[in-house]
Amino acid sequence: MNRRSFLRANGSICAGWALTHTLPVLADSHSASGWRTFEVVTRVELIKPDGASHIWLPAPLIRDTPYQKTVSTQIIAEGGTARLSKDKQDALGIVSAMYSANANPVLTTTSRVSLKNYAVDLSSRGTASPVSRAELDYFLQPSRYVPTDGIVKQTALKATTGATTDIEKARAIYEWVVENTFRDPKVRGCGRGDIRFMLESGDMGGKCADLNALYVGLARSVGLPARHVYGLRIAKSELGYKSLGVATDKATKGQHCRVEVYLREHGWVPVDPADVRKVALEEPPGNRPLDDQIVSRARNYLFGSWEMNWMAFNYAHDVNLPGSVSKPLVYFMYPQAETSEGRVDPFDPDNFKYEITVKEVSYLQQPARFEIHPWHLRTHCEARIAAHVAWSKSRYGRLANLWLGCFRARFGSYRNARSWLRCKLPRRIPAAAECVELNRMIEQAIHRPMQDSASAQQLLFARKLRRTFSSSERGRVPLLVSPPGFSNSRSL
Repeated sequence: MNRRSFLRANGSICAGWALTHTLPVLADSHSASGWRTFEVVTRVELIKPDGASHIWLPAPLIRDTPYQKTVSTQIIAEGGTARLSKDKQDALGIVSAMYSANANPVLTTTSRVSLKNYAVDLSSRGTASPVSRAELDYFLQPSRYVPTDGIVKQTALKATTGATTDIEKARAIYEWVVENTFRDPKVRGCGRGDIRFMLESGDMGGKCADLNALYVGLARSVGLPARHVYGLRIAKSELGYKSLGVATDKATKGQHCRVEVYLREHGWVPVDPADVRKVALEEPPGNRPLDDQIVSRARNYLFGSWEMNWMAFNYAHDVNLPGSVSKPLVYFMYPQAETSEGRVDPFDPDNFKYEITVKEVSYLQQPARFEIHPWHLRTHCEARIAAHVAWSKSRYGRLANLWLGCFRARFGSYRNARSWLRCKLPRRIPAAAECVELNRMIEQAIHRPMQDSASAQQLLFARKLRRTFSSSERGRVPLLVSPPGFSNSRSL
């Protein structure tokens, strides 16, 4: 098996790997469309490895949603090999890295996600996006700690007495959870989510994975598909809630679980009763009653809306980590590790160290219209060569490291770099839709060439590369984009 086939089949690497959807265009951080893009860096270090070791990290949601689009994920496993496993049903991506006995296990992921505040108008009759019957049936099934029979079903029937429509049942369960639970700050992490124990014992305290799991179980037991959405708070709240955001660029302790419930007329609807209880307990000065104005505002907002200062990881429960010999996880929000002695406690800083840092970057997902004109660069040749470079990065994301290598003289000379480009890039004229993407790349990399050092290097590369072309070679490079007055069939 050759190297390309091996990577395609196994998705494993020795040092670094980048998965890229599209490279967005530079823009203001708060766009007219409402999308904001964040770069999230997670670094995990196993301080006391014993024998061969394994580290796992949750990847951002592997499907696009109305509130989140994962732009890229880069994985670096220092001294080990890394792999990305996917479960489409739970939108679950698991980054797993293996290390030998003599390695110093360190795993770093850098993800870029675009987020947009999410709200569903429940006041009018909606038109839900089509969802398969198999998906809805899947999110009606019970799990280890979220059963749908016995005391869970009995409680749900009492909570929904008098409710006839889906939205009435969903709202009744939401109000019941808010009224009958409380946030317990002594619970470790985000809680375990054992809702049968909560109802049978009468201990209705917990954190997000407990309170929101209770909502999921009650909803499923009366026929409403519902799912946990596990994720991470990564920015401060712009709605004024200090308790519902992170105050700095450190999001290490920002794990949070939310919920979606499916209503036939509206599709998947966001809810979060656990955050209502968090506002009541933690919003300064603290211990606010449920009829407090700030708590009431959050209570109304969080049935049908999410503020997206939070990114989603997955919908999964009872998660089997690939290569693990330990029992399944109830949910997968926190970094995990395992040595020859077994699973490492993710809350033990003496053995397991991790840090999550976040910064907002000025990117948009929407394509920007831009026409190449000869005055944007010194010559038309430069525009065409730079177009090749930009196209390679957008079209062939896995070659990004080689693309950057052009500027670091990885190929020994610009002449060799030019030969590599000519071998790797498409020889055909791209379709109209692809030209839109190409124009977007060119605006980022050329129209604003001094925006960052990489763009400046790209412009320098284009100019030096131009001088290496002899008249006998110019007919071999296709013209990807035509400026005014030129035909797309013309060659460089």
